[in-house]
Amino acid sequence: MDYSHLNKKNILESDLDIITNLPEGLKEKILVHLPIKEAVKTSILSKKWRYIWSRIPELHIDIGGSYSDFHQINPDLNLSKMIKFVDLLLALHIGPIFKFELFSMKSCHEAFERWILLLSRKEINEIILKLYHKISYKIPSTFFSCHNLKHINLSSCIINLPEGFNGFKNLTLISLEYCTINESELAKLVSVCPQLENLTLIGIFYVRLLISAPNLKELGICGDFKELILETPNLIKARIERGSIVPVQSLSSSNHEINFIKALGSLSSIKKISILGDFLKYLVVGSLPDEFPLKFNCLAELVIDIDISKKEEVDFAICMFQNAPNLQILHFKRAASASQNTSNYQDFKISESGLIFKNLREVNIIGFRVSEMLFEFMKLVLRSAPVLERLNIKEAIEDSGIMNELVEFERLSNSAQIAFV
Repeated sequence: MDYSHLNKKNILESDLDIITNLPEGLKEKILVHLPIKEAVKTSILSKKWRYIWSRIPELHIDIGGSYSDFHQINPDLNLSKMIKFVDLLLALHIGPIFKFELFSMKSCHEAFERWILLLSRKEINEIILKLYHKISYKIPSTFFSCHNLKHINLSSCIINLPEGFNGFKNLTLISLEYCTINESELAKLVSVCPQLENLTLIGIFYVRLLISAPNLKELGICGDFKELILETPNLIKARIERGSIVPVQSLSSSNHEINFIKALGSLSSIKKISILGDFLKYLVVGSLPDEFPLKFNCLAELVIDIDISKKEEVDFAICMFQNAPNLQILHFKRAASASQNTSNYQDFKISESGLIFKNLREVNIIGFRVSEMLFEFMKLVLRSAPVLERLNIKEAIEDSGIMNELVEFERLSNSAQIAFV
């Protein structure tokens, strides 16, 4: 008699027993990594699994779209059924929800406020709202009663601080992408979160952007502003990309010192800064003072978009090099708005008086036509960087004569290599 089918059955039952008898904490961790509907379906596995889904501490909900493709909308989605599902999910959930992530390309505005109300009762630590709809979502007042929040990541939301708002005392991260919040309320939101360490602002447009955050360590800004004031003495990493909606020419040249002093003057701890888009143009409105007043003693890596046909931009870059004695990595990029007129490149030379790249190890020169002006800069690096390891020239329009001369040029560092990428 063939008993093989019994052995297979025993093996399956044994495997099911192992899964059923897993510790509840481990079961919850498993369910966190499943799509939320699949996690709920595990309630039919056995009595021991019936209510596990209702205790998972992280909820990831996707309504009518795909994380991998923002333009892919699920045509089979029954929006009303999905909203009812989320309603029941939050109403029947037992215990804390530490993380809630909602991705939606459909309109669920009516349900949104009650979902936030339910979350405010769940000891929520992290809220991620990626809401891609033509009508922005207004953040309800109950959101601001989530006193345990540590991270907020919002897209396409309208934010109005409630009267008497005193801040999120545990919040360490704010990310706002194409959100609507007036500049005074943004300044208040940042200033009343004393533990804030990471701030990202994308798609902003402000006349005066003030960021006062003594414990801020990382900052990312992408958008337009007429005035930028940073009061961030412990900032370590910054990426600031200014757009061109507000032309630099429209800014008053009478405040030229204020531009770079107020933007960069408090960055005594900065280790990496990226000056992108039209931000350098903003910093150099007017003319530089005779003595550059800022020191960047901690700066190890600099990324800078520059138009080397503009003397004021090159002069400012030189001032930064001279006042960043511990600079190790330099990314020297051609600005997207840089002039196409190469005739201006040779109008001035870079003086090496007082400029020595003592700790510079890597230089990346990106996107330039290799001109005499750029050639002088590269020679300067080679003869004043004693520990240089690599000079990478990327996406360049080459001049073979200049390139050949550069390869043969004398170098202060014996290990320095030149690479054309």
